[in-house]
Amino acid sequence: MKYLRKIVALLCALVLIVALVIGFGVIFAVKNVNVDIMSYSYEDGGEQAEAAISFYKSKILADCKGRLMLSVGEDSVKNDVESNEDANGNTYVLVSCEKQYPCTLNVTIRERRETFVRATSDDVHEIYDENGEFMRIADEDNLMNKLDGAPDIVIEGIDTRARVKEVASICAIFSREFSALRSVVERVSVLEAVSQYDYDRIVFYLRCGLQVELREYSTLTEQKMQAAAARFEKLNGDQKLRGGIYVMVDSEGIIKAVYTPNLSES
Repeated sequence: MKYLRKIVALLCALVLIVALVIGFGVIFAVKNVNVDIMSYSYEDGGEQAEAAISFYKSKILADCKGRLMLSVGEDSVKNDVESNEDANGNTYVLVSCEKQYPCTLNVTIRERRETFVRATSDDVHEIYDENGEFMRIADEDNLMNKLDGAPDIVIEGIDTRARVKEVASICAIFSREFSALRSVVERVSVLEAVSQYDYDRIVFYLRCGLQVELREYSTLTEQKMQAAAARFEKLNGDQKLRGGIYVMVDSEGIIKAVYTPNLSES
C-alpha cells in the first residue's frame, strides 16, 4: 500500500505539472499584436495607414500567434515586416518590438525613405533608403523620389552596393551637423587617392553652389564634419553660393576647415 500511495502521489504531481505547463502555454502565448506605424506617405489615422497597419498585423499574427512569448524573438517579427510591402508598394523597417505580458506584442514600424540614387549604367539606376539599404531599380523616367517628387541625392565614385552604406553613414553625420540633407545636398562624390601625395576625399555638392570636402574622410569623420558646419555658419550669403570648404588635418594634428571662393585654389 505504501508503494501504491507513492505511485498515486507521483501521478498526481505529474498531472499537476502537465496542467501547469499547459496553463502557462495558454496564458503566455501570443494572442494580440498592436502595430504603430510611422509613415511619410499616409496621414495618421487615414484609411491607407489603417490598411497598412492591418496588413502587417495579420502578417505578424500568422507567424507568431499561439507561440510562447518567450520564444518570439525580434528577428522573427523583423522578417515579417521587412520582407513584405504594403498594398501601395511601400516598405518598412522594424523600430521596436516590446512584449506586454501575458500575451501581447507591441510593434512599431517606420516607412523607409528613399534618399540616394546610384547609376549602374546610362539608363539603369539603383535607389537606396536613408541607411543605404537597396530599395528598387529605376530608369531615367522614374528617378524622382516617390514621396515628394524631388530629386534624390546622387552618389558617385563607388562601384558596390555595400559602399552605399558607408556613404549613407557619413551623410547621416552631415544631416546631424547641418540640420538637413536632401534639401541641401545635390550629390556626393567619393574620390580615392591616385598617388601617395593624394588624399581619399568625399565631396558634398550643395544645391546652393558651395561644395564641402572632407580629406581622409574615413578618420575623425564626425569632428571634421563639425568643423565644416562651424565654418559654413560663418559664411555670408554670397559666399554660400560659390567656392568650397575644405577640411583637413594639418601637420600638428589640428583639424582645419578652410573656405576658398575659387575652387582651383583647393
